[in-house]
Amino acid sequence: MPWSPTAAFPHPLANIESSIGPKNKINLYSYDVIEMLTWTGLRDIVNN
Repeated sequence: MPWSPTAAFPHPLANIESSIGPKNKINLYSYDVIEMLTWTGLRDIVNN
């Protein structure tokens, strides 16, 4: 499983149902979603 954005695989931490849209776009967007969620959880610590 790659940790860099790719349309071939979703982010390893994402559990996304592939039937909600085009699989390649969902896989690619999953990296942005996980990055946003990770930053949301860590931004207070990083910014202090």
